[in-house]
Amino acid sequence: MQHASIPLTVILCGAAVLMVSGTLARLQVAPPSPDELVAETLIADDEGEDGEAEGDGVSLAGDVLFAAPALDDPYFGGTAIYLVAHDESGALGVVLNRPRDLGGSEAPIFEGGPVGRDRVVVLHDDAARGVEVEPGIYAAADPSIIEAVIHGDTFGKVFVGYAGWGPGQLERELSEGAWLVSDATAVTVLGVRPTWSSVVY
Repeated sequence: MQHASIPLTVILCGAAVLMVSGTLARLQVAPPSPDELVAETLIADDEGEDGEAEGDGVSLAGDVLFAAPALDDPYFGGTAIYLVAHDESGALGVVLNRPRDLGGSEAPIFEGGPVGRDRVVVLHDDAARGVEVEPGIYAAADPSIIEAVIHGDTFGKVFVGYAGWGPGQLERELSEGAWLVSDATAVTVLGVRPTWSSVVY
């Protein structure tokens, strides 16, 4: 399945990823460490040997990457990553299976990845708010949508940080067998929307 790709520059400049210090403070999100800042720089500078971006032009935005059993990485081993964007400038995704420990709170907040820990990505199902990644899944970072998802007024998930790949980096990892690729649906990514009959008071 091929999906329309959202330019990474748009996401990183604020249409779908935004620094929201007030909300982050309430979520107790620490600023990025020096190591994370170095990692972000390395990802941004990762190019092919000839200095050109590598890749075959097929966007995997809207797909899920599952870490292959042989992937020996202390952070990414065992992860499932939803790709929000993938184009010639690289790829950006969020880890789906790392819920954030909020001391018993059931707020839908997840550890999105090791990079950009001062940034938040929200995936939700409100077509009127955000950028469509694929049918039924929209990306945003406006503070109001973050609050709406946290408080249950909008169905979605909040991701602190993200995973990023530079030009050609994801393609190389795929060719090395590090990831398994699967189509995604709104249910795969967001889960099943609660109904009034399932709400327990």
